[in-house]
Amino acid sequence: MYPAEWVPKIDRQMLNTELTLGLESSYGPSPLRKRSGVPEPTVFNLPTTFNRSILDIPQMLYEFNGYRPVVHASSFVHPQAVVTGNVTIGKDVYIGPGAALRGDWGEIVISDGCNVQENCTIHMFPGVKVMLEEGAHIGHGAIIHGAHIGRNCLVGMNAVLMDNVELGDECIVGALSFLPADSVWERRKVIVGIPPEQ
Repeated sequence: MYPAEWVPKIDRQMLNTELTLGLESSYGPSPLRKRSGVPEPTVFNLPTTFNRSILDIPQMLYEFNGYRPVVHASSFVHPQAVVTGNVTIGKDVYIGPGAALRGDWGEIVISDGCNVQENCTIHMFPGVKVMLEEGAHIGHGAIIHGAHIGRNCLVGMNAVLMDNVELGDECIVGALSFLPADSVWERRKVIVGIPPEQ
């Protein structure tokens, strides 16, 4: 639970009735409002859901074609991440907000200890299995489309790994890099650029 003073309040009188969010302060009215002559707003409490732990909010896990995502109890899937269909998430995994894991036409396996950060997309062509081996880290906004990611790999922010890419264990893919379809990378390589170089 958050301290009571952190609970958001709605200000319905500011800026021609546009809704703005503010925090009630124990220090009284804001100095800016005093100087500007703007009257203190009427404050309405938001629904109690805003004062709940993020863990209490339902996750967006969707069944597709009879497949339902399976998530280990020790893993964290952010409520704003979307996980659909034939997806298996192992132990101690983090799935960040805005991530989309679509196991609709194939299968996705996220092994133990993986980290899929904000706004990542993981998808595939029909019948393909996407595999993130143990300890793989997928940086903000990266796209994994039908690739196999080895153990302890790091895929940088906004990198794109296309279909049938085989990324060996302990590789690092630089931010904004593009790995073309069917490329195979040996273990412990640093891969950067468009076209990629090691």
